[in-house]
Amino acid sequence: MASQDVELKDDKVSIIGCGYFGSSWLMLYVRGGYRVSVYDVSSDNMRASLAQIRTELYHLEENGHGKEGFTAEQQFERITICSSVEECVRNSILVQASP
Repeated sequence: MASQDVELKDDKVSIIGCGYFGSSWLMLYVRGGYRVSVYDVSSDNMRASLAQIRTELYHLEENGHGKEGFTAEQQFERITICSSVEECVRNSILVQASP
């Protein structure tokens, strides 16, 4: 399957909760070209989820499902880890909470 073009956006989406559903939302928005900020009350959960997301982005790229002109690493770099909910949601166009 061919790579898909993606338009990088300056808009930021916030994800609160980085479990199964939050991680899925994060993947959707970052692959759609958004900047994504993420917060979870459990730093261990957040680290584990982000490690899995990085692995999945590379897996998609290696298997021909990447985004044209937008590498896995460039996608991952659009994710910002936040230390509070307030920091996470600041200047966001959308807040997706998955507690």
